[in-house]
Amino acid sequence: MSDLDPIRLRSRAASVRRLAARIERVPLPSLLARCGDETWRGPAAIRFTDDVTRSWRALSGAAEDLVAQAVVLERRAQSLELAARTGAAPR
Repeated sequence: MSDLDPIRLRSRAASVRRLAARIERVPLPSLLARCGDETWRGPAAIRFTDDVTRSWRALSGAAEDLVAQAVVLERRAQSLELAARTGAAPR
C-alpha cells in the first residue's frame, strides 16, 4: 500500500476500525458474568476466569491500539489531501 494515496489510507483506516469493532464485540465479558460460584468452583474455575479476564484486557487494548492507528492513517490522508490542494509538502 502506498503511504501517499489518501484514498487507500482512508480505506485502510476503515478496515482497521472494522477490525477493532469486531474485537470489541467478542462476548468475553458476558462469558465472565456467567462464571460465578453458582456455575463452577475450584482452582480450575479461578484459572479460567483469570485467563479470560487477561485475554479480554489484551483484546480491548489491541482494539484501542487499532483505533489509534486508524486515526493516524486518517490524519496522514488529510495531510496529503491538504498538501495536494495547497501545493505544500505533506507533513
